[in-house]
Amino acid sequence: MAVLVKDVMIENPKTLINTANVGDAIQIFAREKISSIFIVDESGELVGILSDADIIDDVVHNVRKKNKQLNHIRSWYQVDCFPYYLKTVVNDPIDSCYTSRVYTVRPDDTMREASKIINKRQLRHMPVVDEDNKPVGLITRNNVVHGLFKEFLDNPDAECLEDSQDDDF
Repeated sequence: MAVLVKDVMIENPKTLINTANVGDAIQIFAREKISSIFIVDESGELVGILSDADIIDDVVHNVRKKNKQLNHIRSWYQVDCFPYYLKTVVNDPIDSCYTSRVYTVRPDDTMREASKIINKRQLRHMPVVDEDNKPVGLITRNNVVHGLFKEFLDNPDAECLEDSQDDDF
């Protein structure tokens, strides 16, 4: 019997409306001790995913753009604009830094299907959405490992690998 995404997913994922700013996201990351937030529109439909790494990339990109003398990350402390930019980045809209091309799964998909996507796309987090494309859960690499182990323990004689055909997503 295949283990389904709904059997191992993290329920009630944190979401943020797409009109929010970076400061709103940072507050959620700090308060909830998480590293990704699902971005939704006014109707609650998934439009993107924002990770703490996306915010860091955005800050680094803008600091480099604003100060062309920045040649190495160790020299940040010498950059005059860096402290200023950190103070102003909280007011930047999140639509400038979240990922809008999001791979998703549904609760009734198998963990094998989910693991193929996570592995092929090298994802850390993947949204679980309902039929209306609204987030209902989250799976991580750890969830995939637990799901596949559970599947193995439930049926240790099952074939370990399916057809090795490389699907294009």
